[in-house]
Amino acid sequence: MSLMETKEEDVEVFSRVLRPLVTVLETDLISLVRNSAKWAKRSLLHRLNFVLTKSLASVKSISTNLNDLEETGESKVSLSSLISFNKSNQLAMVRDL
Repeated sequence: MSLMETKEEDVEVFSRVLRPLVTVLETDLISLVRNSAKWAKRSLLHRLNFVLTKSLASVKSISTNLNDLEETGESKVSLSSLISFNKSNQLAMVRDL
């Protein structure tokens, strides 16, 4: 089995475990982005808004790939590599703050 293929059991685990987490993260990040945009005139808050916006984009890409997994059993990108990439990307953005 290649890295891009996913077993049916894996899809069920991803759906059961990741779906609620991704949904909560996406909802919370949307709220944070909207609220931080109000105060984004200040330098640090502007950077924080940037990080939150990038985080939201990352969570949405995970959500999209999770949708693909749930619907077709396949994803364009290995979900674990996507999560790993997003984690390192988030750490770099926070470090830049």
